[in-house]
Amino acid sequence: MGAPDGSHPLMTSLAARVLASIQRRCLCDPNARIVAAVSGGADSVALVHLLAELSNAGALTLAGLAHLDHRLRGSESDRDREFSAALAANLQLPFNVEQIDVLREAERRRESVEQTARTVRYEFLERARARLGADQVAVAHTRDDQAETVLIRLLRGAGTRGLAAILPSRDGVIRPLIDIRRAEIVRYLESHGHAWVEDSTNEDRRILRNWVRHDLLPTIVARNGDGVTDILARTADSAREDEALLETLALAAEDRLRSDARTTVTVDAHRLLLEPPAIARRVVRRLLESVGQRAATWAHVAAVMDLAAGEPGVVHASGCNVKLSSADRVLYFRAAPPASEYGGGAVAPPALDPRPLPVPGVIDLPESGGRLRAERKELEEVGGLPALSTGGLSQAVIPAVTAEPGLFVRSWRPGDALQPLGLSGRKKVQDLFVDRKVPRDVRHSVPIVTAADGRIVWVAGLALGEAFRVTPATKSVVVLSFESLGGS
Repeated sequence: MGAPDGSHPLMTSLAARVLASIQRRCLCDPNARIVAAVSGGADSVALVHLLAELSNAGALTLAGLAHLDHRLRGSESDRDREFSAALAANLQLPFNVEQIDVLREAERRRESVEQTARTVRYEFLERARARLGADQVAVAHTRDDQAETVLIRLLRGAGTRGLAAILPSRDGVIRPLIDIRRAEIVRYLESHGHAWVEDSTNEDRRILRNWVRHDLLPTIVARNGDGVTDILARTADSAREDEALLETLALAAEDRLRSDARTTVTVDAHRLLLEPPAIARRVVRRLLESVGQRAATWAHVAAVMDLAAGEPGVVHASGCNVKLSSADRVLYFRAAPPASEYGGGAVAPPALDPRPLPVPGVIDLPESGGRLRAERKELEEVGGLPALSTGGLSQAVIPAVTAEPGLFVRSWRPGDALQPLGLSGRKKVQDLFVDRKVPRDVRHSVPIVTAADGRIVWVAGLALGEAFRVTPATKSVVVLSFESLGGS
């Protein structure tokens, strides 16, 4: 029974709000056994204490805590693991922990460290859930995380699927704090004397989320008010509802359009193009992912849509060879053989969608197997005036003033050209690829850095634009470097 003011007698007001969010979003039922993922940071520690309150009130059962040590931060990793173990012991809860060398695992998987860390974390959480006999895993994403993710997706380019951002519940993982602000969590911890630890990497502005959290979002809030965070989070809710409807419509359209043979799925290109574009694109994405068994990017979908509307040919996209026949204008979707995915004249779609490159900053490019870094320095720090060959290797140096309007990174596009440093005329990027014997199947994975006005600054590893030459008058520079995910 509730208290006279409507609160629960065994809960704080914040815990009651978390319970209301759980019930409104149907995250779990009162009989559910929940494992809480804990890192030691404020959000996850608050999650543990709030779920413990709900467990004591009979709203759910907190089955235990789970902590993954990524071995990325030396003594800090040890501190976080020990702190999380002590938290579980103080609450008399089972504690499940694993240690995984994420850097080495990223090298093995040929993925970015960020992507690998996320993947192995959720794989571990599923193992912890099974070991503790739980129904679901709870993670500590907040309303602020949701707002930040919407901004990140906007910067990288996204439709309703991307703008739905962090889902409150998916694949057995729930997010009970998705409607709670980070400031409320800190006040809750401080008012109840609950300790937590800080992750020093959260201050590293080279990480896109940290830059959004500490610089971009506060700038927007300062101009438009703190309600911006809630507006962005509501945008995610709205996009998720719209995407659910569009996916339902796309599923019905797919049933109408597709025809299955033993090894091939076919779709009439004319009928596909008669569908509303939002539905047609989703049909193509669903077909690519079901046949190729890989996630399909916007570029993959666009390549197939262009094929459907254009001349007969073949494109490779998301593990599929998609052919448009000349006789009946039918699209044939077949899984691509692993050893020859780009063979037979197939054309790979762009691997890198345009995205901003913060200065200073670093972005992972798993499509290219590496990361791009931009660092601001004084000319003396890089050894004085660079030689003309600068830009032909894994690093380029440009005047800082040329980067101030903004830098972007994307894939090669047919027709791209620049005047390479030290040469008198313009040259097509395709000719650079030919001269340097860059295989056709990886050309779309070569990062191309552009200025805000679209001019090519640097074709990573191949050429620097003459317009971005460092001169004796240059004082400050930006150093661009491309590193493999396993090191430079």
